[in-house]
Amino acid sequence: MSILDYFRKKLNRPRRVGSLTLEDVYVKGVETGVLWDYRKDSIPVWNYIKTLQQLRDEILYSKKRYPEVHRHLKLIKSRMIADYESKINRIWNDQRTGTYFEKGDKFEPYQIVSNHNLPMWDGLTAFNEFIAGESSDFFFFMGAGIGTTKPTFADPGLEDEKVRTDMRTSGDINADGIVLKSTAAFPTSVPTEASGFSEFGAFDSDNELSSRMEYRVTITPALAHVQNVTFMQASHTIVLQAVLNVE
Repeated sequence: MSILDYFRKKLNRPRRVGSLTLEDVYVKGVETGVLWDYRKDSIPVWNYIKTLQQLRDEILYSKKRYPEVHRHLKLIKSRMIADYESKINRIWNDQRTGTYFEKGDKFEPYQIVSNHNLPMWDGLTAFNEFIAGESSDFFFFMGAGIGTTKPTFADPGLEDEKVRTDMRTSGDINADGIVLKSTAAFPTSVPTEASGFSEFGAFDSDNELSSRMEYRVTITPALAHVQNVTFMQASHTIVLQAVLNVE
């Protein structure tokens, strides 16, 4: 047994946090998987992602140079994400009539599936390391797989990963107060899986053998992606909260 495996085994044991155990304490989050038509929807979805990326670059540039502009751009981006998510929620609630992309294209994904996530212990400790300046290996990568086993705090990776993409080029990550939002669009060239894609997670590297996983989530039913016909978009939200009375 490796040192890493030893500590992961130890972390599976209950830890006291006030009157609770570690299993009762979690960072609230949710993952939404969307399946799009490649021919019809790729342009409006990618336009949305590219706009988020452009706003991200402008936000970074203006942070210290133009504080007022920076705050205004942050607000614009947050509202844009909220509007996009509200469209997904409308479709989720079968309100398809009158739901459009910004330029008038119909907002009609094939499939939407959502479920609560489980942040990994590796992810929680990494957040502290970022604040302490001990690490700059941020969770820029999102993976998708076909595993169905329920996540645990000590999962080292996805159960059966099939693809991983860099959200800096194929998606976006946004900080909105205590809410962290990320999204990734996977290429249509991802091979078809008979069982569909049922698990997602974020990682600090594109190396499956050495990366740490921020969170893992499984969804049911799986996204029925078909190579060169559809493409998957996964969006993730985490609400970071303080935990008091730690023993």
